[in-house]
Amino acid sequence: MKVNWREWGKEAFDDARRTQKPLLLSISATWCHWCHVMDEKTYTDPRVMDKIQQDFIPIRVDADRRPDIDRRYNMGGWPTTAFLTPNGMIITGATYLPPREMLQTMDAVLESHDDEGPWVRKPPQRTQVDPEAAGAILAEILLAYDPLYGGFGRAPKFPQPYVLHFLLEEYARSPGEKLGEPLERTLREMGEGGIYDQVEGGFFRYSTTRDWSIPHYEKMLEDNALLLGVYLDAYMATAQDGFLRVAEDLCRFLLGPLRDESKGVFYGSQEAHQEYYLLDGPGRAKLGPPPVDRTVYVNWNALACGSLFRAADVLQEPYLAEEAQRTLAFLLDECTISRGPAYHYYADGPRLSGLLEDQMALAAALMDAFQYTGEEDFLHRAEGLIDWACRKLWDDEAGCFCDTQEGPLEPVWPFMENSGAALALLKLHALTGKEAYREYAGLILGNLLARCKDYGYMAGQLASALRVYSQGSIAVVVSGPAMVELARAARREYLPGKVVSFGEPSEENGAFICAGELCLAPVQTKEELIKSLSKIRTASLRM
Repeated sequence: MKVNWREWGKEAFDDARRTQKPLLLSISATWCHWCHVMDEKTYTDPRVMDKIQQDFIPIRVDADRRPDIDRRYNMGGWPTTAFLTPNGMIITGATYLPPREMLQTMDAVLESHDDEGPWVRKPPQRTQVDPEAAGAILAEILLAYDPLYGGFGRAPKFPQPYVLHFLLEEYARSPGEKLGEPLERTLREMGEGGIYDQVEGGFFRYSTTRDWSIPHYEKMLEDNALLLGVYLDAYMATAQDGFLRVAEDLCRFLLGPLRDESKGVFYGSQEAHQEYYLLDGPGRAKLGPPPVDRTVYVNWNALACGSLFRAADVLQEPYLAEEAQRTLAFLLDECTISRGPAYHYYADGPRLSGLLEDQMALAAALMDAFQYTGEEDFLHRAEGLIDWACRKLWDDEAGCFCDTQEGPLEPVWPFMENSGAALALLKLHALTGKEAYREYAGLILGNLLARCKDYGYMAGQLASALRVYSQGSIAVVVSGPAMVELARAARREYLPGKVVSFGEPSEENGAFICAGELCLAPVQTKEELIKSLSKIRTASLRM
């Protein structure tokens, strides 16, 4: 006997309404240690299984494959155990429940269960875009900074790549000890601590201790893709060789256990096996590596592509860009509907189309590919994905995007995903000059600012978008016989809010730099270009 888990969908909800049974929603993940423990202890207990079969409609959802459901019903971690009415309203919930507590919770749900209508969320309030709000978020970040061990907060401690990205951008705009010390200490402590696999490479998901010494041992594609970009840019901004070493090691990890070489894509995660990771190199070889979730997630693969294009320039290894282009080819050919949206994941075929995060992450990666190659098709495909989202996911009343079109779910206007959308829209505006994309970004930022206090220092990605929106992007256009060399030099320099594109054919070399509405005199050589970009870092040239 075992729990007969149902798929999320109309059929399960129809059965719940017909039988007037509450739903038991289990949100799990392949990499989640306590999810496996709950499966082994709670969901194999005969009393628990019998009560579930008799009194509930059980649904099992993978958190990575269904981020839209996880976003609505997560109870603060994984596993999530949520009890719902037949119309999808939350009755109660928890994370890990051992058998005795599970039985008690189910009894309480059955005693209190009623169905008073659907679970409704109202559109969030909107406000004006305040350029100073980015400074307030920076203050929250510095307040949360741990001066002893680096990072933000105490324990458990997560890497927070979007916070680090924004801190790095602010440091590049205003170098100094105030921002340099928290940035460099955090990156150094993480790269040298237990949260980083010093044998095989790759960051674990988080540290259970304040000093980064004892990690939770799963490794996620998303985290490592984002942190690769952070360490690459940190090396360019600080010239610290230790950051370069971590970046090189991350490339090795990503293209190792998480790479499907035949398809040219990346797997989602590697499971947490503490016994394996406590061994040295020879001991690990004897035991064999932890299992890998071979699901291909479109948004996480897109993040990896963006960082690999960056790595190709910083590490001066063109093959990394070739690997990124192979990944994009698979995502476009196998995971994107013609003239329509991208899917969320691929597992024996593409699954779940039209989530906001996939459209924006893939569009951002395609814009990175356009800046690297100059191939216009990449830019057109990026614009197509964003245009689809603006038609199908935009909510005029809220002034931002919903996360999905799916009918059984009530609308949600996700903070983090809309922050990423604002950045993608601003990048597309800088590359195309189309003002409508900047206007969309402005509406999103006005929406998110009203909710910013709920996220505190974790609103780093929003702060990055606010800076670009208020100060303007930095656009570099290159042309002439040496434009490939000029473009490479322009891409390699670290400068927040910068985009690079290829101009019309010309017999003379030239690089044209505009910051906001102000433009510099054109330069002709790589050396002059690097010098001009270096000046812009601290000059007051922006809007």
